[in-house]
Amino acid sequence: MRLEPLRPAFGLELHDLDPAHASALEAADLPSLLARHGVLLLRDRPMTPEAQIAFSRNFGALESHAAYPAALRHPQHDELLVVKRYQVEGRALRFGGQWHSDLSYTLAPSKASVLHALVVPPSGGDTLFADLAGAYAALPDAARERLEGLWVVHDLANGRQYGDSPPDAIAAMRAKSPPVEQPLVRRHPETGRPSLFISEWMTRRVVGMSEADSRALLEPLLAHTQDPAFLYRHRWRVGDTLIWDNRSTNHLAMGDYEGERVLHRCSLLGEPCGRPARPAA
Repeated sequence: MRLEPLRPAFGLELHDLDPAHASALEAADLPSLLARHGVLLLRDRPMTPEAQIAFSRNFGALESHAAYPAALRHPQHDELLVVKRYQVEGRALRFGGQWHSDLSYTLAPSKASVLHALVVPPSGGDTLFADLAGAYAALPDAARERLEGLWVVHDLANGRQYGDSPPDAIAAMRAKSPPVEQPLVRRHPETGRPSLFISEWMTRRVVGMSEADSRALLEPLLAHTQDPAFLYRHRWRVGDTLIWDNRSTNHLAMGDYEGERVLHRCSLLGEPCGRPARPAA
């Protein structure tokens, strides 16, 4: 297996790795490579659903998507989420659209995600990744000291796609997925490296701060995480597979495409993190 950096300090492309026949040594290396580099790429390696599930298990135990609407699940495999356009109450929606880390609004955010491309549009539909560990390390010492020990509220209903939803729909969403408090600086459980743990979709406010003070702290910090110095942009080809560590990266799926875009995603069960959100003071 030959390794090629995607960016100078972020991401790796794995060459000469057959995901269906990875050796025991190669498979054992994969979790460590992911933890240290944040994003792994396999180019032009078509996989059946069964092969993707088996490959994904090299990184840990898989989540079930049985609770998702049937239209978003693979009909034979609850481990596979079907990433495509879908209809909700007559509205056409697409996955993504805002920077986020998968399931950060829960008490067990996803450890990692494995996304495999089946159908891609002729142009557009790229996925971007942000190196949150690199973004944290690049902050001045005084800024890092200020952020240590702060907690932020992660709220699924904070997404802008829900901005025109009626209050009762937002209340029902929060009843089903209550907001949680997460550390603003999270240490990776495997490497110990600190990273920011915020996103424009999920992060609503800083615990103990007013809305205005929260915005004053979070908005420039979120802009910092989106600096091109910390980003990798992936142009999909059929057969590509991307694996990313949700504990140290954010990602953004671009909606700038026409036609079909269909991918299969496996999600890795994550470690407990965070606490139930308390009402704002």
